[in-house]
Amino acid sequence: MGGVCRICAKNAICGGMGTVAIDTGGTFTDLVYRDKAGRSIRLKVPSDTDAPEQAVFRALSALRERDPDTTWEELRHGSTVATNAILERNGARTLLITTAGFEDLLILRRQSRPSLSALHPSVSAPLTHQSLGIDARTRPDGANARPLTDLARWVNTHRSVLSGVESIAICLLHAYRNPTHEQALAAYLRDTFPSTPITASSELVPLFREYERASTTVVNAYVGPVMTRYLSSLTRELHDHSISIMGSAGGLFDVEHVAQEPVHTVLSGPAGGVRGAFAAGLRCQRTALLTLDMGGTSTDVSVVRGQLLADDEGSIDDIPLRVALLPIATVGAGGGSIAFVDDGGVLKVGPQSTGARPGPACYGLGGDEPPVTDAHVVLGRLDSLLGGDMPLDVKAAKEAIGRLAGTLGTTLEDCAHAILATAEASTARACKSVALDHGIDPRDLTLVAFGGAGGLHACALADELGCRDVLFPEEPGVLSAEGIAQAPYQRSAII
Repeated sequence: MGGVCRICAKNAICGGMGTVAIDTGGTFTDLVYRDKAGRSIRLKVPSDTDAPEQAVFRALSALRERDPDTTWEELRHGSTVATNAILERNGARTLLITTAGFEDLLILRRQSRPSLSALHPSVSAPLTHQSLGIDARTRPDGANARPLTDLARWVNTHRSVLSGVESIAICLLHAYRNPTHEQALAAYLRDTFPSTPITASSELVPLFREYERASTTVVNAYVGPVMTRYLSSLTRELHDHSISIMGSAGGLFDVEHVAQEPVHTVLSGPAGGVRGAFAAGLRCQRTALLTLDMGGTSTDVSVVRGQLLADDEGSIDDIPLRVALLPIATVGAGGGSIAFVDDGGVLKVGPQSTGARPGPACYGLGGDEPPVTDAHVVLGRLDSLLGGDMPLDVKAAKEAIGRLAGTLGTTLEDCAHAILATAEASTARACKSVALDHGIDPRDLTLVAFGGAGGLHACALADELGCRDVLFPEEPGVLSAEGIAQAPYQRSAII
């Protein structure tokens, strides 16, 4: 391979001596560099929500500026691209093809209600743009009840719909038992629409439970084109380097595997944080952990029970997934989460966030909303970030919090305390939920606090949860990137 690397300005492979781990968060992008000589460099740069790959390139350029002698050959990356595509509903226009009569599967869901006391329960809308049914049927034992016939005619009948979407998900009844119909349909569609990615449930997740299998297949199809564009941008710029992507189960996948099955990266960045927290706990002989990763946009919590074990199912934004992932719960209560008064006059915090730009008012970049970080600044708990390299505007923070205090009819300091208490209450609920869901009493766990804001809330949360020990890792702001740097390689398979 030839050419010049845009980042390192070196010909061909850049020395081959180091590894770079990058975790892209909603507010900051963290980098950890290590080489075989034992050198280690850690740094943070602002994220770019509109073009997350630019933050990766900016972090690599900052590494080069920090030490021009750094050479590296491998990039390990924790990405939020798939996560954000789901949460922000900006994935591909996706079509679900299923057995005739089951077109409303993702709408009917399960009979269980998320909140028994809600008079008007609401659930997340399906990710699909449209659903089509095909008249083929397999019995639960795999026998062919209705054969798949005249496929060309069915495709021609629905050609306008099939050609009008960006991605297609196929989930036929009992295809986990007998995938013949799915395979034939997928092969025909791939030949007929070669530029449209096709996800077949029997190839991705050949497991029983129709709704969960269909949901997982749709998620993969929905985020596939978005992730493919992102990975293409990375590999195009870093073509002389090896690139691996962090998976939701705590291990690394190669780019080719992620391009085919991006559903395995929906908790990519948070999984790196759990692995980093587990490594920090091992160094202190603590293996029963409650991990608290509070960043600028959200807070991720998880439990570790002696070893790092992934669940075989989970969910994101109320959407079930039948893939391996670490038990991680997310709440919109990060440093940039905006405090506001709802229509009932109650103070709320998040999930809306100021992000990296304009960021909190104290960043001095034009933000005027009152987030959690500004509350800390008002109370004198923060005066700078990034080790003093980023001074904060105390006056702007006081003005932002002051406007909210005026609405509430309280003092500036009381308003700041109320913002922090509200954020901590929602975080404590998430901590209790993820622990109790796994049959663990939070009082038996060591709280590991990291992320840019974790240490500011750890002790208050430990008091609320009854945790006896709190662990503050070294360099907590880049612990997720540290976890990605230490992660092993994995492959996903259903056996």
